[in-house]
Amino acid sequence: AENTKDKDELESIAKGIVWYRDQLRVKCGYSNRDLNEDRDLQSLETRLDGLAKFLLPEEEEKPMDSLEVEADRLRQWAQSLLAKLAQPNPSTSGLNPSDTKEAERLTTEIAELKADLAAQGLTEHEQDKEERVLMKWVRLAELKQWDHRDKKHDNKEALQHKGIQGEVQQLRAKIEEHKHRLRDELGFTQKEVKQDSVMFELDERLSSLCKIVGA
Repeated sequence: AENTKDKDELESIAKGIVWYRDQLRVKCGYSNRDLNEDRDLQSLETRLDGLAKFLLPEEEEKPMDSLEVEADRLRQWAQSLLAKLAQPNPSTSGLNPSDTKEAERLTTEIAELKADLAAQGLTEHEQDKEERVLMKWVRLAELKQWDHRDKKHDNKEALQHKGIQGEVQQLRAKIEEHKHRLRDELGFTQKEVKQDSVMFELDERLSSLCKIVGA
């Protein structure tokens, strides 16, 4: 209510100043140049501007993250979603022979990597979140997306994926926004956006997420 009252008073003062300008034109024969040079009029308009800024301060716009900060945040978001989906599960039941062979190779590589990481003092949880291990778990999850396990297991996994689909779609939208910023703020061409190493990594992870959850 107070804010509305302030606006009304300012509008009334502004109308008074407009009336005063008109009177200077009509009764005193002022030209536009004369109006711009009139010190009393300039003083009134300056005071009106100051009063408006004091009574009706503009909300400060929240500065956008820098492109580097935004890209790092998107990378962490994708990493977090992948970690949710890539639950360690070495089973290869239901896979075709070709996928079974790849899954067995990945399982062996994961075991070797985790052994090295354990020797470096990393916990089981830290090992599973390590970049190389995580991406191999992700690939396993992609392979198993196409297998034919029992319905109970499929339904359980489908519910988990459905819960993450919304986040994956939000991530996709934010990645598109980031691409627009690269074009608008840095003048990137479409080709340069695709060739950008950070965008390439984000697109790869988004593609993996979409394959797993069917987004």
